[in-house]
Amino acid sequence: MENFRLKELRSEKKCTQQEISDKTEISRSVISEYESGKSEPTASVLIKLANFFDVSTDYLLGISDELGGTVLPNSPALSHDDKKLLDAYHGLEPKLRSLLWDMLETWQKNSVSLSETGKINA
Repeated sequence: MENFRLKELRSEKKCTQQEISDKTEISRSVISEYESGKSEPTASVLIKLANFFDVSTDYLLGISDELGGTVLPNSPALSHDDKKLLDAYHGLEPKLRSLLWDMLETWQKNSVSLSETGKINA
């Protein structure tokens, strides 16, 4: 599988083969074989890996550039940048998350008030 994105996704998520193994019950050595191209995953393993990374199997296989993954009803699919932003947010300590929210709310209020005064184009 020349376009298999396992190693790329693992790198983006900053996790080890062992961490994937622990969460998916796929042995670390088998994950290594998938990454090196020595072995190809079965359909059930593809599903486990896609669920772990929250992407579609087509994305994992390199067939599609659309991440897919879990989408809540009535919500748009998340882009790759959206997912990276969410991962970064979830990696923050609670105090930093709170600070980030405060900064965002302040920015949004100021942005709205500036656009209402005609000082900027929103």
